[in-house]
Amino acid sequence: MDLPIATQWFVTADDGDDIVRLTEPAARGLIRSNVYVVTSAGQSLVIDTGCGIVPLRPYLPPMRSEPAVVATHGHFDHVGGFHEFEVRMIHQAEAAAVAEPDPLATLMPARSPALIDLFGTFGATAPEYLIKARPTADFDAQRYVRVPAPPTRVLADADLIDVGDRRLEVVHLPGHSPGSICLYERDTATLFSGDVIYDDDIIDDVLPGTDRGQYVDSMRRIMEMDIRRVLPGHGGPLNGEDARNIAAGYLARRGASSA
Repeated sequence: MDLPIATQWFVTADDGDDIVRLTEPAARGLIRSNVYVVTSAGQSLVIDTGCGIVPLRPYLPPMRSEPAVVATHGHFDHVGGFHEFEVRMIHQAEAAAVAEPDPLATLMPARSPALIDLFGTFGATAPEYLIKARPTADFDAQRYVRVPAPPTRVLADADLIDVGDRRLEVVHLPGHSPGSICLYERDTATLFSGDVIYDDDIIDDVLPGTDRGQYVDSMRRIMEMDIRRVLPGHGGPLNGEDARNIAAGYLARRGASSA
């Protein structure tokens, strides 16, 4: 691989309120997802796990107890490190995505027709690799594979996840994928939105399992929620107005066609 070697794979940011965010700068924007660590009363929850190019656990902040992990959905840039945890949660519609990983999930778009098509929808040509650097000199992207990791708990809409003194509610919002969820902390009106809401082009076609009609319904539900802060699966934090503007813009573009 003719790629530079990264000096550090994950970088960390403090989002306040005992929430830490980790990202992979060497991953290209399409797969540069966020990992969140939520802590309360000595307990921690990891939300999403990156691409799995290197182990995630060594980069996590110090913890007083074994963390659980929840995946917002089963796309490979969010569940690469899912297997590193003993307690693993994902929506029931995507349990198979982590138990039996898609063999076409790859860092090389040339091997993935869906990724080539996805870049095409944005008027771009797929790069040779979805990473801009490699973690070690001997890393070989052609040997990148996902590790099977069946969930220990399957989730459904309105389920609750307790993290110490905090409580997160599962909000099933399909469209980007059949089992896409957000996690909503009602006490702070904070939404961990996965790939449902983020400040970029919304992916609602091309990839297997996308559904515009479901996405419209999900965006309508977002509009009805009391949201003050959004911690998305890609990009930086948003406020509630940002989320409503994104949802309203999507509905203006897609709502009529799905009615």
